[in-house]
Order: sequence, then structure tokens, then C-alpha cells
Amino acid sequence: ESGLRLTAPHLLGDFDDDTVQHYRREALETVELSSKRVRHALQESARSRHDLQGCVQQLRSIEEETRRAEKKEFLTRQRQSKIDKEGGGNRLRVSAILTLDMVNMFTDDNCFKKLLESRSS
Repeated sequence: ESGLRLTAPHLLGDFDDDTVQHYRREALETVELSSKRVRHALQESARSRHDLQGCVQQLRSIEEETRRAEKKEFLTRQRQSKIDKEGGGNRLRVSAILTLDMVNMFTDDNCFKKLLESRSS
């Protein structure tokens, strides 16, 4: 009993069952209120985290698009610079892809005739 007096002096009164039930209800209400606050804080935190993840994902996709655009612009400038240095206006640049039909339209006879014509002129 002396240990009880030192650790919990508020429990030393003469309590009947009604008083004990009253204190118990108050304690449970306090715990429930705290639990609701914690639950609400956790839900809000989860909602904010979800929103933040969406923002991070959008920023990463924008970064990726920006990097691609910068690379494309850099390569375009490099090609243009190379063309300007080499006098690209004098050359015919072919940018089309040859299809199988286009390749098959050339035969050895046609190519040989064209070669002889170009040498003779």
C-alpha cells in the first residue's frame, strides 16, 4: 500500500462502482478522441503523400521530355553546323528511305547503260 501511495495517490480515495465506471468512461473517451486525431492525421498524411507522388511523377516526365528536346536541338545544331562547314549547299542530301520496290527498279543493264552514258558525256 505504501508503493501505491507513492505512485498513484489519486487512487487512494474510497471509490464505489459508479465512480470507477465514471473514471473508466472518461479515460476511454480520452483514448478514443486521441485515436481519432491520430487516424485523421495519418489519413491526411497518406493523402498528401499520394498527391506528392503524382507531382514527382509529372516532374520526372517533364524532365525527360526536356532532356529529349535538348538532345534533339543539340543534334540539329550539330548537323547544321557540319553542313555549313562542308558547304552542304553543293551536295544533294537524300533523306528518304529506300523501299524494296525502289531498289528492285535498278537492274544491272540499267545501271551499266547509265554509267556508259555518264562517262560519254
